[in-house]
Amino acid sequence: MPVKLAIGLGNIGRAYAHTYHNVGFFTVDFIRRATPRNNAAVLQLEKTTGYMNESGSAVRTLMKRHRVDAREILIIHDDSDLAIGAYKLSFGRGAAGHRGVLDVIRTLRTKDFWRLRIGIRNEKRGQPQETTRRMKAEEFVLWRMSAHDEKLVEAALTNALPAILSLSTRTST
Repeated sequence: MPVKLAIGLGNIGRAYAHTYHNVGFFTVDFIRRATPRNNAAVLQLEKTTGYMNESGSAVRTLMKRHRVDAREILIIHDDSDLAIGAYKLSFGRGAAGHRGVLDVIRTLRTKDFWRLRIGIRNEKRGQPQETTRRMKAEEFVLWRMSAHDEKLVEAALTNALPAILSLSTRTST
């Protein structure tokens, strides 16, 4: 079943515009810029309209508007378990602690949808060299993304784009 709708998760509002938690929104904008116009009709791109931890109802609304099934969507979001510049494409996986994805799973009552997980973890970010404590995601996801990290994310998205677009031409899951 082809993916017809890609939805970037994030937080609305200027204060969150360039934060690590809004990598889903960043990705939607990147795909719009990088995708030839003739592919735009194949894969619809949307962003949620609320806050990250309440993404489920926005996703459900967008699914109804576009008349698609859960198996026909790609949820795009940040992942603090992946290194900055890494990505993973998966289907039917659990939320792994991501509250926005957890809300989508609860609202849709299924985990049978595609996910593009974009890495945001930078082990050197804001930590003194002498500490071995790993920062919790909630300690940095709302920080403004550095220009360097934006370039790493863009490089990952450039590599991921063919796989993302190929989902829209799939014939089976």
